[in-house]
Amino acid sequence: MSDVLLDALDDASTDKELFDAASAIVAVPKVPGKEFSDASFILHAPLEICARYFLLPLVEDEYVQQARKQIRLTAKKYFEYKDSHPESVGHSERSEESLTNIDISQWSTSLLFASHAPILLALQNIVGETNTSIHSVLNRMNHEIIRNHDAQMAWAKSTLVQQDISADLLEHPQHWFVENIGNINRVDGGDGPIRTSVERVEATGVVDSLIEVLASIANFSDRASFDIPFQSLMRVCTLSMVVESEEYAKYGWTHCLTIPHAMWVLSSQSQTSARLLQAATTHAATFRALLGEQKLSVETLEEYFEPDENAVFAEHYVRITDIISQACSLEDAHLVKYVYSCFDCMKRDPQYSKLYIAAAGKLLALWQSESPSF
Repeated sequence: MSDVLLDALDDASTDKELFDAASAIVAVPKVPGKEFSDASFILHAPLEICARYFLLPLVEDEYVQQARKQIRLTAKKYFEYKDSHPESVGHSERSEESLTNIDISQWSTSLLFASHAPILLALQNIVGETNTSIHSVLNRMNHEIIRNHDAQMAWAKSTLVQQDISADLLEHPQHWFVENIGNINRVDGGDGPIRTSVERVEATGVVDSLIEVLASIANFSDRASFDIPFQSLMRVCTLSMVVESEEYAKYGWTHCLTIPHAMWVLSSQSQTSARLLQAATTHAATFRALLGEQKLSVETLEEYFEPDENAVFAEHYVRITDIISQACSLEDAHLVKYVYSCFDCMKRDPQYSKLYIAAAGKLLALWQSESPSF
């Protein structure tokens, strides 16, 4: 069966065939090895395959072959790891997996899988195709999230204090998120595993009041729109990449956007959008509290604002597709999924397209400066 998987990967000619063949390989459970980098690669491989496939139609002609090559290289690298369950090889081909009993609300607050499970679920939804291999990965994640239901954010285990909606949050959401999330009080600890980081920041109590205020949005109206607060939060997350030093750019400020962005994507399919906003805010607050050194301001954000919502995305399309093309030709999951998040945020928040382009461009330049091919 192993030879069948590799043969399908080598024989794939269309983008869809390549995606199906690569995802069948990364759906096989693997033993991660002793190094953190091995565990990280195995966790990210399904996400990377999905992000690369989603972006592939946007890749410029001169980069297409290299972009397709990176999908094959990721799958082949993953294949070389030892199977954790020999009987699982070819599993996705033997069964028609469908997603079952996924509680998006529970997923959003779970700290398992470095909080990356929502990213894969959101990617699967954005790709918009039924892929039984990716479904099998998601179902395994779901089994672990259900089995380890206590491994979640502290506030999710308690009853929140009901509050009236904050006037500042209602009238000036961008100002509220900049001041309360972007400029949250610093917490000692620096960079570290995502679960440990969230737990460290929550233990200080700085998150609790923010979560309670955000819950007031749902109390304010049964028909409350969460797009505006999500937009405001994404801008804070993205501005962090732009204004902060490169020290935490690759693995800190990337996650500051990609995890909350997944919550935004999933909020359209959940009846508990407030909880997803709270979870997204918890992650953003964690990274800002532990890693943030620069004071953020609404004035800085406004420098990236463009009033013509209908024209700005088209105006910047050439630049973002150039970034996508170059990112997809490089070897790194964090870069590709960050560029994917920036592109999707541009579509959802077009008046701040320049901000998302600036962040994606900065990260791309950093990777290129350290890549032997540049």
